[in-house]
Amino acid sequence: MTASGPHFGQAHALLDHPETYSGLAPHRDARRLLRLWRYPSFEPYCSWAVIEARSGLFLRRVVWDQRLQDPEPVTYGSEAILRQEEIAAVLAELAAIRLAPFSTIRILGLDGTGYGVEQGDGFGSARLEWWDLHHPEDWAPLHQWHERTVARFDALLPARSVAG
Repeated sequence: MTASGPHFGQAHALLDHPETYSGLAPHRDARRLLRLWRYPSFEPYCSWAVIEARSGLFLRRVVWDQRLQDPEPVTYGSEAILRQEEIAAVLAELAAIRLAPFSTIRILGLDGTGYGVEQGDGFGSARLEWWDLHHPEDWAPLHQWHERTVARFDALLPARSVAG
């Protein structure tokens, strides 16, 4: 499931912090409200971030095709203005999900898809990650929310991306 190689760290840093993606205009006084990611074995890795800035709310996606063996990691970014009511609905759905955060599933696998969501800042945050459909049973609502939210976010973003 995890990619490796000389540019893994550099590309992963962009996925971990889409708000700093150099291929798109920076936002002053920006903070990340929410980040989701999906890292499949045989498709490009994607990360989505909701950014709150002085100039408004933005949705940003960064894509890295880890399968390419280029001298530099090939990444793409796209961004759209986000309305407050769009993110309010997403956050309300997330807040309504109840799960046991420290459930353990012990499986062995090589290929699949890693999912995750994180929210918060240095004063308080939460980060949850799971692999494919092998998540704890009570995490199913979180996985379903993730899939709906990614589809909702992708529908808001332009089909074309810029290379970074």
